[in-house]
Amino acid sequence: MKSFSYPILFTLLVGCSPRILYLGERYPSSQQSVEIFFDESQINRPYQVIGSLVNAGRVGYSNHERIQRAIIEEATAVGADAIVFNDIDVEMTSDGGSTILKAKAIRY
Repeated sequence: MKSFSYPILFTLLVGCSPRILYLGERYPSSQQSVEIFFDESQINRPYQVIGSLVNAGRVGYSNHERIQRAIIEEATAVGADAIVFNDIDVEMTSDGGSTILKAKAIRY
């Protein structure tokens, strides 16, 4: 019975995680974490935007902190040095609503 419960648990955990979509360039990850900004004017050194990150909205999913952590993890994986969270949307449908967070991946 234990071997049967692990795949179910894995499916439930993966199904509950935010899915992050990334469009942009990828670089080797050179650090363990990225700097976080909420306005590009806060960045005080030369940089370039290497891509965009957004979570795939799922009806009824609005855990902002988990979405934010997942975006940070994806930005680290694609080699970003920093990210700028630049938009938040709540999409309402007849089935409920979903939260969409958007960010830019930055490379120094």
